Amino acid sequence: MKHPLSDADHKRIEAAMTALETKSSAELAMVIARQAHDYGAYPFLWSAAVGLFAGGLLAVGWPTARPTDVILIEGIVFALSYLVLHFTGLGIALIPRHLKSLHARRLAAAEFATLVAQRTAGRDGLLLFVALAERHVEILVDRGIDEKIPKEQWRSIVDRFGASDSRGTIADRIVTAIDQCAEILARHLPPSGKQRNEISNRVTEI
Repeated sequence: MKHPLSDADHKRIEAAMTALETKSSAELAMVIARQAHDYGAYPFLWSAAVGLFAGGLLAVGWPTARPTDVILIEGIVFALSYLVLHFTGLGIALIPRHLKSLHARRLAAAEFATLVAQRTAGRDGLLLFVALAERHVEILVDRGIDEKIPKEQWRSIVDRFGASDSRGTIADRIVTAIDQCAEILARHLPPSGKQRNEISNRVTEI
């Protein structure tokens, strides 16, 4: 996940962003987060639990084991578990879903405040936010869009993005979502004739 998008992917997404802004008066910001939070404590806690469990099993199954043997086994199991959980996708898979969603929503809100909120004259900016590790997608809109377009329309785009039967690469899904946003915005916020690029059309990767 170090390089989720290629240069060609960036060009495709940025072309879709530019097309959206020619079809409507809205401005789009695109943020892709490899991971919304560090989660450093979770692999440690899980590994500690596994190590203690292994030590308990050893003590029950081998009553004559010396305390130093039990501690040694606990340490080895802890170290191996931590390496696996910290350096593979299994670690984040074990984190409760509601916590991953919470951290992703917080980061999305922070990016919206930085890149979009009140950055356009008509308050017609929006953010498409994707957190890869958390499998979280969010569309946040400024006041000028929120007053004209029901939230359910953005929710339907998010739901289709994450649908289990969705196909294609992450870049394919992003381009499709941007095109769907453009269709909605074109109906409610047509081009004003005085287009100004108030929000960058570059993909932000964090």
